[in-house]
Amino acid sequence: MNVLMIEVRAECFFQFSMNIAACEELFQDRRDDALLAAEMVRRIRQDEAVHVAYLNLIVSELRTFTFKTEKGELLGSDFIDSHWNKMVKWHGEEIHHEFKDQRIELVEETLKNQENADSVIESFHRLAS
Repeated sequence: MNVLMIEVRAECFFQFSMNIAACEELFQDRRDDALLAAEMVRRIRQDEAVHVAYLNLIVSELRTFTFKTEKGELLGSDFIDSHWNKMVKWHGEEIHHEFKDQRIELVEETLKNQENADSVIESFHRLAS
């Protein structure tokens, strides 16, 4: 299940990366390279989609199983759902809040010496919202 959540997070990052590469205000002197980068990310994203679908299917199927344990039977949904809900919250919310300020500082530090730094940083924040 954790691998599925990692794949879902990767999907979000793929979309974010493609948006940055395709942004017309960024990489103005290297538009062809930026568009090529966006295309490469799109292809990787497409390749990963199969893994996401497979993992999603497996987790869904396991929820319907009944597992035999030393203490008796356990419904797959009882076991999976409690862990799944915690993982979704951590991967979807908590980890982003934990590292948000650190990431923003890193990006702003990286971009500050660009010729149009203020505009680029503003565009970065628009993409992230």
